[in-house]
Amino acid sequence: MKTLPAMLERRNQLVSEAKALNEAAANESRNFSKSEKLKYDSCMAEVRDLNEQIQRAQELQALEHGLSQSMGTRAAQYEAPGGGSSGAPFPDGTLVLRPEQRFADFVSRPEKPFSWDKFIRGWAYGKWDSDSEYERRLMSVGADVLGGYTAPEFLQAEILDEARNNMVLVQAGARTATMQAPVQYIARVSGSPTGAWTPENQEITGEDFNFDRLTVTARKYASRIIMSIELSEDMVDGGGTIKRALSEIAQIGLDYAGLMGSGVGEEPLGLYNWPGVNEVAAGTVVTFDYFSQAIQKVWEANGSPGAYLLAPRDAGILDRAKDGEGLYLPLPEFMKGLKRGVSKQIPATLGAGTDSVAFVGDFSQMVLCIRSPLRLELAREAGDSFAKAQIQLRLIMRADVVILREKFFTKITGLKAS
Repeated sequence: MKTLPAMLERRNQLVSEAKALNEAAANESRNFSKSEKLKYDSCMAEVRDLNEQIQRAQELQALEHGLSQSMGTRAAQYEAPGGGSSGAPFPDGTLVLRPEQRFADFVSRPEKPFSWDKFIRGWAYGKWDSDSEYERRLMSVGADVLGGYTAPEFLQAEILDEARNNMVLVQAGARTATMQAPVQYIARVSGSPTGAWTPENQEITGEDFNFDRLTVTARKYASRIIMSIELSEDMVDGGGTIKRALSEIAQIGLDYAGLMGSGVGEEPLGLYNWPGVNEVAAGTVVTFDYFSQAIQKVWEANGSPGAYLLAPRDAGILDRAKDGEGLYLPLPEFMKGLKRGVSKQIPATLGAGTDSVAFVGDFSQMVLCIRSPLRLELAREAGDSFAKAQIQLRLIMRADVVILREKFFTKITGLKAS
């Protein structure tokens, strides 16, 4: 019985032979000769047969090794969004990361570094040598029946960690959690409960400690990159460029969802549209006074704001603010302890078309929930890529956003351009 790596290698060889026949005929602007057509048909027939065998082998392999487990289920400990592992609102086994933590620390890593450049060049041309064999073997575990690959967990973790490093929400303090199911329910405290100092044998008074339930649903976010095989070969640091592009796609998607998501269709509900968030209505250009009011509202909810986020336009307006003598205004003391974030994902097209919004809050109370693993697919034969000598890379991420304490955030709305 052939092993899975042997079947994958044989299929790659057949696809390369079929591709060579097709390119030879295309370069000479002619159809296949009789012998070429027989050879091509024979290759493709064997490829189809191998596809079925490979699919069966992969299904058995997934069952045997438990590949359906997410990164979080293998974590021995986890941290609750509020700090500490006991009493966490997420199910046992959920991995909740602080901004400085990495997914890569919770997955198995190969014995030596993986080279994206070597893999992309070998995969694009179907030519593997001793220098790239290591990369081919690592990726073969996730090969699919369409001639593509699903990146192993350690590569997915690297892409997600790079995205998180550049996310304004994570830099502000938002946490990231794995999801154990497509739909999860988590408990949270509603309101600000109080107690009362009570004499002996007297009735205990005070507000009830109430909980409600939040529903977390894995929503699909997808993007793809298409490039010619020639470009993939000629790019300087092509593998690194592709990896950075994929992480940027994930970064933009999560930042926008967390900040501005509408909650309509597959789009998560973000901070701007989350019900119950405090609001300061501006109506003029941004000023420090609005941030003072926003901070006050968080304090009044017994919260402790740690960051403020604003659009590039408003950050520039604030930076250029001057006093009556033409001197730049210093940052007020009440804002010096806050992290500042500037994001293009905060639009300046709201309201009448030129309004924007800014946010102040305790961003540790925002959790970006990701249904792991993040799926990265690569293929040469999907769609019309084979005929056009192209390669395709597709990123599929399923995620949602949760606000645990909405009163720990304030949005400053109606900020004007002038």
